[in-house]
Amino acid sequence: MIGGRCLKNLVRRFGMFLAVLTLFGGSFASAQTIANNQNDLANMQRLPQNIGGNVRQSPEYVEYQWPAIYFEARFNGPKVIFKIDDSYNRFRVLIDGHEIGIIDRPIASQFEVTGLDASEHAIRIDKLTESISSSGRFYGFFVENQSQSLHAQTRERQIEFIGDSDLVGYGVLSKTRDCDGTELRNMTDSTRAYPSIIARHFDADFQLYAYSGIGMVRNYGNNLPGQPLTHFYGRTVFGNLLTTRREDFRPDIIYIALGSNDFSTEIKSGEPWQNSEELSRDFVQKYIIFLRDLRARNPNSTIFFGNYVNADSKLAAAYSQIIAQIASTDSRFHVILLPAAEATACHWHPSIYDHLSMAQIVISRINELKPNW
Repeated sequence: MIGGRCLKNLVRRFGMFLAVLTLFGGSFASAQTIANNQNDLANMQRLPQNIGGNVRQSPEYVEYQWPAIYFEARFNGPKVIFKIDDSYNRFRVLIDGHEIGIIDRPIASQFEVTGLDASEHAIRIDKLTESISSSGRFYGFFVENQSQSLHAQTRERQIEFIGDSDLVGYGVLSKTRDCDGTELRNMTDSTRAYPSIIARHFDADFQLYAYSGIGMVRNYGNNLPGQPLTHFYGRTVFGNLLTTRREDFRPDIIYIALGSNDFSTEIKSGEPWQNSEELSRDFVQKYIIFLRDLRARNPNSTIFFGNYVNADSKLAAAYSQIIAQIASTDSRFHVILLPAAEATACHWHPSIYDHLSMAQIVISRINELKPNW
């Protein structure tokens, strides 16, 4: 395995080119445009779609909130229409793997993509931002008649990622650690985070359960007390008390990297733990329960546990206990040691180079184990 420092030097030298090539498929000259559209959708044909991420589905729309949600469809013809209602998020629109535009806060908006030839095309919309306090609705893709509709192309491989802001792509585009709220929003891009890079490399569908500041038992600064990851995991939208998991999503691989927020701030009066020792015991116990529940729900999945090489002593000790207990009884549980990050993005979060480095390490480990997929 390539060492963290050497890999970073390699990524720094070639990483930006690879990131752009991986994300957008290289250079592309396009006359395609996105414009507002007011057509009556009742007279149009809704396309079958492939959805990435856990969403709440209804006959008219899907409601989403988690990071890295994406929508895909295939069609024949020179144009396609889509409708979305979202007061917060930014989205990237791609045709045939190439970016044609960004849409921002599309409140009750209907768009038309034109300038295509009359052949077969694929459209994809990626949610770039993190929307902790609000959800959005996607009403689908539409064409003029049934003859233009093609089946959505799902992928054979499936990966689930679980974690915190490091997996979200929190402020990843920023060149500085100092970011205000607007800058943070505009500099966050989940498609540049290492879960998305890994999924693209393996041509896998994926879903991301990640929430900035979330912990296993204690969130950053004890924010939202009593509502750690396990409170939200499995929900389609955060305020929906029901946990609904997609029956058509059975991950071949589950990757979890979580825990730095639990120990990141001092315990204050009124918290359930009197000291760090009590917190650590609770953390280890709840983490083991969560991992065993994951295994029970996913008996055929390979589980990867992200362990940070620069974890502080309390977190490192807790991780050691968790790894020892789970690895002793689960032959398909594997640890991946993640390198120390430069953390030059917003608020000391991983940079683009850090994400490329972490992605390469995880990809190499997966290839080394050759999972049966």
